[in-house]
Amino acid sequence: MAFKDSLYNQNLHLMEDEEKIQFAEKHRELGKTYFQNKDVDNAFFHFTQAIKSLILINSKTSSESILLKKNSLLPFLQNNTASCHMLKGNWEHVIDLCNSVLQSEPENVKAFYRRGTAFLEIQEYEKSASDLYAAQALEPENRAVKLKLEILNQRVKKFNQKYATAMKKLFN
Repeated sequence: MAFKDSLYNQNLHLMEDEEKIQFAEKHRELGKTYFQNKDVDNAFFHFTQAIKSLILINSKTSSESILLKKNSLLPFLQNNTASCHMLKGNWEHVIDLCNSVLQSEPENVKAFYRRGTAFLEIQEYEKSASDLYAAQALEPENRAVKLKLEILNQRVKKFNQKYATAMKKLFN
């Protein structure tokens, strides 16, 4: 219990940058464990705690080694937080987080897949296709991407059929 208490009762603003990195790493590991155990709420809490500590690292005053650690941890945490949001159906948050990941890691297949899935769920089919095909180009054998593209194609086909029916009614 002492470890857990020490994680929750810390003032991030008072920490040195290295302590913020260590704090983020501890919360990343806890978040991963909770996520693997399907405890999405606790995973989300720990991933966001880690992100908060990293955001407080000043890019102008921190050492290069600290910034490298921050820049390698942050996309991982944002991507995993997006995964938590996916499971809750918070599609706009998924899109925002994946946008951040893709800014720093423009070939991140998971971010393309998650953002493509979010666009699919909010019926932004062209954006979904763009992201899912980008993911497929990076990992042609990715089964999850292939399946999601099949779902996208089915939904687009259904949407086009409904649109065609509506147009017939409109002009008949």
